[in-house]
Amino acid sequence: MARRRLALVLAGLCIFAGLVGIRQANGDPFDHTIAMSGDPVAVAVDSQTQRAFVINGADFTVSVIDTVSGEVIRSVAIGTGANTLAVVDRTNRVFVPNTGDNTVSILDARSGLVRHTVALGYSPSLIAVNHASGRVYVTNTPSATLSILDGSSGALLHTVPLRSEPLAMAVNTVTGRLFIAAGDNTVQARDAETGKLLHTTSVGGFPAAIGVDPRTSRVFVADPTHAAVKILDGRTGAVLRVTHVAKNPIALVTLNTLGRVAVASLSTMPNATGPSVVSILDAGTGQLLQSLPISAGPQALAADDRDGAVLVDVGTAILEIDATTGVVTHSLPVLGIRFTGQAMAVDTSTGHLFIVNSDNSNPSTNDNVVGWVHQWLPWLPHRVPSPYGSISEYDARR
Repeated sequence: MARRRLALVLAGLCIFAGLVGIRQANGDPFDHTIAMSGDPVAVAVDSQTQRAFVINGADFTVSVIDTVSGEVIRSVAIGTGANTLAVVDRTNRVFVPNTGDNTVSILDARSGLVRHTVALGYSPSLIAVNHASGRVYVTNTPSATLSILDGSSGALLHTVPLRSEPLAMAVNTVTGRLFIAAGDNTVQARDAETGKLLHTTSVGGFPAAIGVDPRTSRVFVADPTHAAVKILDGRTGAVLRVTHVAKNPIALVTLNTLGRVAVASLSTMPNATGPSVVSILDAGTGQLLQSLPISAGPQALAADDRDGAVLVDVGTAILEIDATTGVVTHSLPVLGIRFTGQAMAVDTSTGHLFIVNSDNSNPSTNDNVVGWVHQWLPWLPHRVPSPYGSISEYDARR
């Protein structure tokens, strides 16, 4: 059970309260700092409707923000225990799995109003979207099942038993395949329409995070057990290459336009030595191109695919890294604690970065890590939801 809970933390890292006075390197402030109703934990952006959606953990609401003006349009009630969400561009819907009451809330991306609430399996947690078909995938982790929903109505189309507890998901919209990293150290390839199992690949180690390159059908799996990224052929499941990186690779993002994969390795894990590292791989060959030591363990990782930039939250700052050169182009000093992997989101149409500020305290790096994982590791010190919180908006291309 402990291993599964830790797995959810590692898989979710793939992505803040009361940040005040955050500034760019040139001294200009963030475009907006927007007060939230309490303990914001995750953010997603819909560039078509110019809306940002923020989960507030303290009062079980989603705040809807106009990304142009920075104004909160409304806050709507959802279920309990939500800590991730996803926008379906094709249908202008926002899906929010409510882990606490076994439902998913479906919001209209223009108005922000809740259109549907759908009952799912026990403890819905991970979510992925097929932006080509509009299908939405939600895993019910303890029961090891997959729910496939219609991206407009939210209708439950299929409930698929999985062979092991799901840890992470990625969709190839070109080939119509869904890839699920599972707790039995495998990657399952499934038909993205029906959920039918196509093939299973043993990756020989713990699959903490997963990503795909639709152009090459490559699948990238972060394996902290062996300090490696396993590269699979998405069509056959064959392991094409094993690329060794720094210890404890626990998060990755793909930059498909540039043909790069960014991998974050965490130095604060028990078996780690030395600094945390961001590694840049060639998505076509799997070759390691750059390894960039960073000041502290990454708490969230995001990519601006259009601009070729990797964004890394290291607790005290957000680093913007050029994925071609591996050079840090900006470092933005910040305060606060990040409690989920979806702590920042990029609007790829404008280059604006939205950062969740969950608390206005100024903790140590170790406190950041303990606070972030406590919800899955109950023996760690308990975090009380903060009544404070905000969203900061920054023009990452300025």
